[in-house]
Amino acid sequence: MTVIVWLALANALFTAFAASFYMGLQLVVWMFLRPAWGFLTVDTLHGFFEVPISVATRFLKAMSVPFLVSGGLLVWSGWGHPLPVTFAWIAAGCYVFLVGWYVTPIASVNTRLLSGGITEDAEVQRLIIEWNRRNALRVIVTVIYWLAAMGFLVSAVHLWEGLS
Repeated sequence: MTVIVWLALANALFTAFAASFYMGLQLVVWMFLRPAWGFLTVDTLHGFFEVPISVATRFLKAMSVPFLVSGGLLVWSGWGHPLPVTFAWIAAGCYVFLVGWYVTPIASVNTRLLSGGITEDAEVQRLIIEWNRRNALRVIVTVIYWLAAMGFLVSAVHLWEGLS
């Protein structure tokens, strides 16, 4: 039984890492990169948008299945305990939403910005404004995702007690 408890706790910490990473990324984009992107041109788009966003997107795509599985395991490990399972469902739901929100409205703008085919500064600015508008909801959801992951860690007393 102790092995299962350790694995459940390791998974909860992995979910906390996922939520922390995603929220941290979104907050950096929102608070520090977004204001600078108001000055992007065709010439500066690659270095100040394409590089950080394509690297982050690649990482998040590679981790999408482990993060998704981790959310499901979190629900399983909290099952039968009302508060932890509620936090687990919220965390898992937030992650599913984040994936869906990226695939649906954000990916099309990302693809256009990362295509290298933009030739007008006005087009860069129009797409950046649209990208930021669509990304604003992701910022909020990542904070909720993080709060739920932390809430699970704090409320999953049954796991912590299982170690003693």
